[in-house]
Amino acid sequence: LIDSYTGTAPTASDDAIVNSGSTNIDGVDQASVNLGSLTIGDAYTGAVGTSGSYLIISADSVVIKSPSGAGDVYLDSGGTDAHDEIIIDSAASGQTVYLKATTTCPRLVLHRGNVNLVSGTFTDVYVDYTNTGVAPTVVCDGATVTNFRQVNSATTSTSGSCTFTNSYIDAGTFTANSSATLTNVYQRGGTITDLSTATTTLLETSGGTFTAAKNLVGKTYTTVRAFGTSIVDPFGLG
Repeated sequence: LIDSYTGTAPTASDDAIVNSGSTNIDGVDQASVNLGSLTIGDAYTGAVGTSGSYLIISADSVVIKSPSGAGDVYLDSGGTDAHDEIIIDSAASGQTVYLKATTTCPRLVLHRGNVNLVSGTFTDVYVDYTNTGVAPTVVCDGATVTNFRQVNSATTSTSGSCTFTNSYIDAGTFTANSSATLTNVYQRGGTITDLSTATTTLLETSGGTFTAAKNLVGKTYTTVRAFGTSIVDPFGLG
């Protein structure tokens, strides 16, 4: 990440803004730098990092507002400091933002765009679609999410061994694969498909549809509280 005016890398507490252009930003290790903020603006169409070489840098605030046609973003906080808050409001339907929270990320807000939680711990993840443009899509590969809230139209799925400690689903779809762990689930709407085999301590649902019918392996739900919800599970909630 190089400042286009000075030709030098940003230093601690700088506000790094990538507002325009299409030149890709290399994945470099600047883990020792904690920026004041990192902004990828709505006129920058390049890519940031690669799958084999993430941009490693921390910041008090990260904002990604990519335009249509922008490339993928690969971002890692590094092990020195965190991305204290990440806000993603991307109009690029073909873009995915890949995030590694090597240092725990306290807060991630997704309004539009596609996000892959690759690894690390995300304390609070809030998915709130703005109802215009690219509806949010979240894929969790191997991260841990302490509090996950999905409040309107969005699609969330797991594709690896990830853990959701508290999941609050109000709308949209949420699908957990066999390797996922859902500890506590609170559902007020939307559709949840639970294919996981790890024990769920609490399932509390008061709206929407909860489906475990495709899980032939069987699992345990320690406590189930259902109020006016459609539960599809011909094999029985164990």
